[in-house]
Amino acid sequence: MRTWWLLSLGALVVVVLIIVGALLKRPSYPEGDVVLVGKRVRASGGQSADLVERGRQLYIAMCMTCHGRQANGLPVTPEGLRTQVGEPILARDFTGQTHTAGKVVFKYTWQGWGGEFASDEDLKHVIREGLRGTPMPGFEGLSEEDLDALVAYIKSLHPGWKTFQSPSPPSVRVPSDLDATHRIEEGRALFQQKCVTCHGDPESGRPPIAQPLQWYYPGTDSVLMVTARDFLHEPLRLPDPVDVFRTIRKGIGGTTMNPQTWAELTDDQIWSLVSYIRYLQRQGQEKKQLAQNQE
Repeated sequence: MRTWWLLSLGALVVVVLIIVGALLKRPSYPEGDVVLVGKRVRASGGQSADLVERGRQLYIAMCMTCHGRQANGLPVTPEGLRTQVGEPILARDFTGQTHTAGKVVFKYTWQGWGGEFASDEDLKHVIREGLRGTPMPGFEGLSEEDLDALVAYIKSLHPGWKTFQSPSPPSVRVPSDLDATHRIEEGRALFQQKCVTCHGDPESGRPPIAQPLQWYYPGTDSVLMVTARDFLHEPLRLPDPVDVFRTIRKGIGGTTMNPQTWAELTDDQIWSLVSYIRYLQRQGQEKKQLAQNQE
């Protein structure tokens, strides 16, 4: 009986040691692999595994709540995400899982409409600046090294990054008369010709309409819908004049904002549209401030 008890005790000790060792031992993965909340991904595009791992840690700390445990845009929060005006939205899917064609498409880049992926600088720009009117804040305090790590991690999540050739952004000069009255008037006329179908007519009270996106609702075969921007009542996602110019000239990936619809417009005419949109933004702010003063 004593011998059986000692053998049982010894076996129990061995089992406990094995379990403890398994819990304490850090899992090892093949060189070049990192893990996102239990999912293995491979460093790509010449990025080092250490840099990708640093980006993964930053992602978990700062991005995972909205962009999801699998970086597919499905938020951790059960209530989901909404814009400033209450529309449900999804954060960007970095994997292509929720895109109708399995693509990784970013909205605000020089790739523009129909493009896939984005330049490092475009990604860093959105991370630094954030997207106004959405839950995406700006992370201006991140160092260049941290930005490099986050971009490296994002680029590890889809194999298409390996062959992506990043275009060089063009040199854009903001006209000195951007907010001049003649530009606002020209922009107003162009807006009536090219923009009111989707964006409505802010000055007459005609609202914008909902448009389909290229991403699915989670767990369904139905695509997401989004209402075109209401320039009088919503902030521009990226309000810098160059960003607004780029958005009009290049369009917005994953949406119906196809720049071929206004391809005949010159850059100078595009700047007049930018001028009018900035005018609407100022008008909206003045009305908002007036309403607050009257409360």
